[in-house]
Amino acid sequence: MKKIIVFIGLFIFSQTIIPQSIIGILQMDTPEQSSGYPESYRFYKNGSFEYHVNEEDGLSRIRIIGGNYSIKKDSIIFIAYYTVEEMGGHVEMSEIYARNNTWSIENCEEKKILIEKPKNEICPFRKIFKINNYD
Repeated sequence: MKKIIVFIGLFIFSQTIIPQSIIGILQMDTPEQSSGYPESYRFYKNGSFEYHVNEEDGLSRIRIIGGNYSIKKDSIIFIAYYTVEEMGGHVEMSEIYARNNTWSIENCEEKKILIEKPKNEICPFRKIFKINNYD
């Protein structure tokens, strides 16, 4: 009987350490919020994700990387199927303060672009969540 209780306890403990799914927004590198989101991951119930570039980075033409994710052991497996990119427009000095630069791309249109040959990208939890003592 003690062996069964220990086994059940270890099973419950292991399920709480390694999540089976992630739902929500994971904001990167800072607990603070400003007028725009810093880089972030957005995980959805259907197993899809979006990686959003720092909204204050006015020079990055790639704004979103999206696809599906799954969890295997201590890692997240990403498969990026598309990007959302800014097309056209022109470069000018930004009219508002931007954390990363004072230039920005203005008057552009966002376009969803499919990735021709998606591949698996494996990311250990310790890297994405910046955990130093996760074993």
